[in-house]
Amino acid sequence: MAETEKMIALRSEIPESLHIKLKSYCALDQTNIKQKIAELVKGYVDEKEKK
Repeated sequence: MAETEKMIALRSEIPESLHIKLKSYCALDQTNIKQKIAELVKGYVDEKEKK
């Protein structure tokens, strides 16, 4: 499965804590926002797959 498909599949499972982090990133820093979101989501996906 492609990375993008994995992210889409997990999007509905993203917990509130991750949403709060994303919102704070958006508020603080617009420059590397896409990279930060990608790292955050990838970290979450990796944790999910370990379980």
